[in-house]
Amino acid sequence: MDALTFFTIARKHARVYNAFGVAIQAVLETGWFKSPLCRTHQNYGGIKCRDFWLKAGRRCAPMVSDEEIAGVRKPVPSSFRVYTGPDDYLECLNDKFREPGTNYSVVMANADCFWGHYAGLKYGGWATDSKYFVKLCDITIQLAPDLLGAGWKQRLVAAFQLIRSRRILEVWMDREISRRLEAIT
Repeated sequence: MDALTFFTIARKHARVYNAFGVAIQAVLETGWFKSPLCRTHQNYGGIKCRDFWLKAGRRCAPMVSDEEIAGVRKPVPSSFRVYTGPDDYLECLNDKFREPGTNYSVVMANADCFWGHYAGLKYGGWATDSKYFVKLCDITIQLAPDLLGAGWKQRLVAAFQLIRSRRILEVWMDREISRRLEAIT
């Protein structure tokens, strides 16, 4: 698997999320599609099991994950969802963002904007890594030419203008994106 292939598949399944944002997220979560969770269990987002997943007859796999707890990274035993492939994962991801007890409304309200997708992940509590948003921004700049093609710089700037107009970014998020865009323009 590579980022472009994953992005292409994500575009076919995206209904409540941003396909480009999910592709960047998968690169980060899987270590460029090399993690055991990705390779063995087709889990591209580090999605953990919940009781309803098991009750629906779906499989889970016990693994140790590297979690940030009170600013310290620690190995934590967890149970992760098992998927049959990227299509299964990406289709189920639509439901993941709508699960009861989660707050991914910002992700869903910004399915047309990857910067909003990243903010929504932060607000929804997707990752324990305090640098998660920053890492997504860095990978975005790195992969945008390959995934977005001609006009990629303009697309990054236009998406930033869109998300700014919606006023959902925290000041530090705006600053992180601005800094990266200034470096490429």
